[in-house]
Amino acid sequence: MINLPYKNLLPISLLFYSCAGIQPGWTYQLEDDPRYIQGVGQVTRSEKNYREKAFKAAEREIARQLSVEINSSSTREKVVDFSKTIKDKYTEFVQTNIQQSLIEVKKIDEFQDKEIFYVLLGLDREKYFERKKAEKDRALEEIQNITESLSNMEIDEQLSSLNSAIGILLEKDMLYEKNQSNDFLYTHLKSNINQRLSKLSVVSENSTVGYNPLLQNKLSVPISVRYNGTQTKALPISIIVNDTLVSNSLSNDRSTTEIIIEPKSNKDQVVRIMLSKTIFGKDDDIYVDADLDLGGFLIRPVIGDFEIKITGPLVKKQKQRIKSRVEQFLLTRFHNEKSAGEKTNIQVSIERNDKARISDNYPFVTYSSGSVIIKNNSVKNVFKIESQKGVNFESADKAFDGAIDKICEEQNISVIFETNKGKVKK
Repeated sequence: MINLPYKNLLPISLLFYSCAGIQPGWTYQLEDDPRYIQGVGQVTRSEKNYREKAFKAAEREIARQLSVEINSSSTREKVVDFSKTIKDKYTEFVQTNIQQSLIEVKKIDEFQDKEIFYVLLGLDREKYFERKKAEKDRALEEIQNITESLSNMEIDEQLSSLNSAIGILLEKDMLYEKNQSNDFLYTHLKSNINQRLSKLSVVSENSTVGYNPLLQNKLSVPISVRYNGTQTKALPISIIVNDTLVSNSLSNDRSTTEIIIEPKSNKDQVVRIMLSKTIFGKDDDIYVDADLDLGGFLIRPVIGDFEIKITGPLVKKQKQRIKSRVEQFLLTRFHNEKSAGEKTNIQVSIERNDKARISDNYPFVTYSSGSVIIKNNSVKNVFKIESQKGVNFESADKAFDGAIDKICEEQNISVIFETNKGKVKK
């Protein structure tokens, strides 16, 4: 809003017009003016704050003309394919610049009759375009200084500086500005960024990292972040697993970077290492819309050779039933690969708890619970078998057998081997 001195502003000529009832021509037909970009506002005098509303209406008309002028000059060549992010940022800056330009608007004339108040505002064309030219000249010089200094910067400083240069283009309404080679400056700067990003990569020992889901609920995977094939300085990176951000980190500039991953599925998961956008600056100052994927790998749950042992107050058929169900579960849920000399030992321990029978007319009730102990060399994991209830009118043994059946059901055996149920010990 412009704070114009509304009081004591009516010149003698306007008083004469008002008193004599002679209405200025600009109130009904505004002619082109070589000096001013003009806007007329008119509001019924019966409205509250009619003078302020009229001034704002005139400002909006000048703003509309500035917007039309910017759009007409910007759209003469549709060569550059801008992303929505860049277009939105550019529109935001253009609107901000227009509002700032309205501060320089001054009142040229005003008139009122019995019903309507009119005001004529103007923005000095010469001063406006001189200011815009001076801003662009300074911006071009600043961008040139940035590009000439890139060779003396580290990669993170280069990317941040190029982002700042694009920000200058947007801020100063220079999105369609061309350089001496008749190339768009934006395209040139974006190409510089993409060239540098293409030289950044992540190197890992294997494209597929296997792990034993029964013994590992955290993976430490060594990677190396390189620029043009050489270990680069520490850079901010983001770890993405199956399109979900799991952590932000900083790469190691002297050796490999250990990234920690907690698998959340019994299926293959894609891990991507992304260059964090923070390398370009704060969120509000990021003008780069580029592919920041540095590389990645696959993590795969793998069950190698294993041996199952069943202990507890069980008959042979019960032991075989539990063993078969555990074996079937593992082979259908996870990849199975032959291991070199390593074997996973799985010990299933079953406990029996018979409840006292209330009377002859009541069934036998028995509970079965236990644990699964998994070992592989020095690594050990323990899973709890939740208590299951068996009921039978004939005998406690048959009730216990029913409890064993429930342990072997798909939904219950799945719960046993949920990763978050186990505590890995070394």
